[in-house]
Amino acid sequence: MYKLILFDMDGTLIDSYEGIARGYAAAFAALSRPFAGDAFVRRAIGLPVRQALETLGGLTPPQAETAAAAYHAYYERQGRYQLQLYPGIRPLLQTLENAGLRLGIATLKREAFAKEILRDLALQDRFAVVCGMNPLSTLSKADVITRCLALTRENAEDALMIGDTVHDRDGAAAAGTDFLAVTYGYGFTNDASFCAPRAQDPAAIARWLGLQS
Repeated sequence: MYKLILFDMDGTLIDSYEGIARGYAAAFAALSRPFAGDAFVRRAIGLPVRQALETLGGLTPPQAETAAAAYHAYYERQGRYQLQLYPGIRPLLQTLENAGLRLGIATLKREAFAKEILRDLALQDRFAVVCGMNPLSTLSKADVITRCLALTRENAEDALMIGDTVHDRDGAAAAGTDFLAVTYGYGFTNDASFCAPRAQDPAAIARWLGLQS
């Protein structure tokens, strides 16, 4: 049995698509550049904002810095409120707590935003650790997971990372933790062959861990 369960946020705990999409729209508008909309956002979720703007949006580093500032300004002002908790998450967290598991957040969302969102959702007391992106956007998913492990003093082999994108999967592999994919978020789908195991809803996470029949 695992000792520590780490969750990604966007597409795993919360449906935050609207706020993220509007943030990226503001980012491209700041440069008067065309915005590809959903085609861009679906690929960008799970990546650091500046990396997404450079690698997927074709922006130069200086352009990406300006665009990222616009994204974060919008997200701080409005985007962080444009979200909702996925159905079944609260009961899942209670089930995991009842089983004696420690819970954590490993997200590439800015750490301050992540903590504010958890407070707004009255979930801040559920998690032993919340680790996110630093202000300079220099961390990888593996870095964030590794920091969670260090702060909780748990071994990688005793932790499970749960997320909805290949970035979560690859970060878990680099950090040495097991990974469980969820298919109700933005990245993975039910018919994907990328990686087993996977869960189609929060209740399936508990079943996979052997905590519900």
